[in-house]
This record gives sequence, C-alpha cells and structure tokens, in this order.
Amino acid sequence: MRFVVILFLVIFSAPAGADVGMGDAAAAALAAKAARDDAASLAALERAAEGGDVDAQFRLGALYLESGPRQNFSEAMRWFRRASDQGDAVAAYNIGVLYLQGNGVDPNDEAAAEWFFLAWARGSVDARYNLAHMCARGRGVACDRRDPINWLIEAAERGHLGAQRDLGRRYYEGDGVARDGVKARKWLGEAASRDDAHALNALGVMMAAGDGGARDSRAACAIFEKAAKQGLDAAQYNYGNCLFSGTMGRKDALGAVDWFRRAAEQGFAQAQFNLGVAYRNGDGVARDERLALTWIEEAAKRGHEPAKEYLRGSSASPPR
Repeated sequence: MRFVVILFLVIFSAPAGADVGMGDAAAAALAAKAARDDAASLAALERAAEGGDVDAQFRLGALYLESGPRQNFSEAMRWFRRASDQGDAVAAYNIGVLYLQGNGVDPNDEAAAEWFFLAWARGSVDARYNLAHMCARGRGVACDRRDPINWLIEAAERGHLGAQRDLGRRYYEGDGVARDGVKARKWLGEAASRDDAHALNALGVMMAAGDGGARDSRAACAIFEKAAKQGLDAAQYNYGNCLFSGTMGRKDALGAVDWFRRAAEQGFAQAQFNLGVAYRNGDGVARDERLALTWIEEAAKRGHEPAKEYLRGSSASPPR
C-alpha cells in the first residue's frame, strides 16, 4: 500500500514560552548605541565615559558585552550602572539581563526584576515584556495571574514584536487567557506585518482554517512562502504542503520536495517523513528506497508516530 504524504499544517514549531533576555527594541538600541567610529580609540571612549558622558558609558558597557577577547561582563555591569545612574533606560534593562543570566554577577531573579521595573518606569517596553514572562514563570516577580497578559498587552500595544507574537499564540492556544481566534489573528497579524516568520506562519494556518476570520487558502500559502524563505522550518513544511496539494493552482511535487527537504535538513520530523514518503513513491524525485528509509528513520528518532508505524511494518496509512 502506498503511504500518503501527510498534509496537515503546523502552527508553532518553536517552544511555547519565549526566552527572557535581550528584547527587540533593546537589542536594536544596543546595536545603535554600540556602533562606533573606527577612528575613535578605546582610550578616547574611556576618557569620555570617565568624564560623565552617558552615551560613552553605555557604549563602553556594550563593548564589554561583545564576544571576543575584550568581553568582560563585570566591566559591562560597571559601565551600565554608571549610565543607569544618569537615567539611561536601556542600561538599566541590560543590568537586569546580566542579573537574570548570571553574567558578571551571581544569578538573581529578584535583582533582575528590580532593574526591569526601573527600566520600565523609564520607558523600556522590553523590560515590561521580560517582567511578563518572569511573572508567568514565577521568577522573582510578585504578581497575580492576570498580570502576565496585561503586561504583554501593554508591551504589544507599544509595538513590541515579541509581545505581539506571544499574545497571538496565547489567544490561539488559550494559554493563560480564554481562547479567542479573532484576537489571536489580530496580534499575529500585527507581528506578521513586520515580517516575523513565526507570526507569518501562524497567521497562515489560521487563514487556511478560517480561524478568527475569513478562510483563504491561497493567501495562506503566499504567507507560508514568505516565512519559508526566511528559513522557518514549519513554514517550509507548510508551503511544501501547499505545492503538493495543488492549493496554489496545480500540484508541484518537485517544488514540494524541495521545501520538504529544506525543513527536513533542519530536523523537522513531519518534513523528514514526507520526504521519505516522496522517495518511496517517486513523487517529485526518482524512487530511492535507501533514501526513503533514511529520512523515515530520522523522523522516527524524533518521535514521529507515522514514521514509527511505517518502520514497524504496519499496513495502516498515516492520516491525510
């Protein structure tokens, strides 16, 4: 019996919880402030910092964060503290990250939270985002069960990409809030409008299913393609499904196999299985039992049940 390529869509391939750490806006601010004139020597920067120039103090702290022989978290902390003493919000935020990650100091969630609250009071939306996740995980923040969602909403409304994406996921899954497809689609749409690959993929799944709004499979496939070209494995797999099923107008098995391969090479189990099935059946590639078995075994190693079933020699076909 011919095994059938699985054509269900995958919405979130990344872990549900976002990492607490350097946020979108803060990372951009760090990069911008750390940018330096190559003609300016470190000694000149140090003189300016010692003289009380807050921007020089921040830039010096940023230099000591950079990987390489100059990296020195203790020095980074020292200069960020001096910049923070003059009211720099991103410096305060970065001190919180150093405490959270235990770089240059002993890990201390409570101290990290205090610095994030200070940074938030000075306008750091990244700090609010981190506080929301610390609250949700019970890490160093006294809060009630509604605070994580409320704080994420505050950050999302102020344009924080990670918060917009995370709110979309939470409303989609009903994680800490009542499931709401309309709100999920709204916040994923906000993040997708900024070309975030995870949000694009998730929004595509919702559009394909008509979840939270109108159903439009062709538009969903166009969105998957956009995210797939950014290298997201789930989107590569989903776009491969679009091509294999003919959703774009006609079946393109050759194109589907190419996208399944890209996702499979990143370790995406569904794509590995589909690629193996394509080699077994000769869909888009020449039949090759050895390669078929290799990819199906890879999928089975990652816990893919249809792949395990195939290897057990079951005659039952996997779900369509």
